[in-house]
Amino acid sequence: MDIERQKMLIDGDLVAAASGREYDNINPATEEVPGQAPDAGADDVERAIAAARRAFDEGRWAGDPEFRARSLTQLQEKLRGEGRRHPRGSHGRGRHAGRARPCRRRGPAHRVARLLARADEVL
Repeated sequence: MDIERQKMLIDGDLVAAASGREYDNINPATEEVPGQAPDAGADDVERAIAAARRAFDEGRWAGDPEFRARSLTQLQEKLRGEGRRHPRGSHGRGRHAGRARPCRRRGPAHRVARLLARADEVL
């Protein structure tokens, strides 16, 4: 990814802020500035909301229940994979430092699983 000039993804296109303004993207670990990011304003937010609404109402999501189910299943699998990569309790502090604790069934993957369990009602 080109870190010098980042853009926003709005309506399928990578775009700069409507105002043309940017801000420094600061690396919190080193305080270096590897590049600039678009300084989005209200116009950009409105464009993004309108594009999301169109995609939801007119895209495959609205009319294809199998696509919705497949998308949610993929999301659930990715979220579960992230949970395995970053287990709770591995932050290095406290009595559980360095030891992975089992994930509780309250995270994002669990919420997606609950939605999938209700898919027949929703779809």
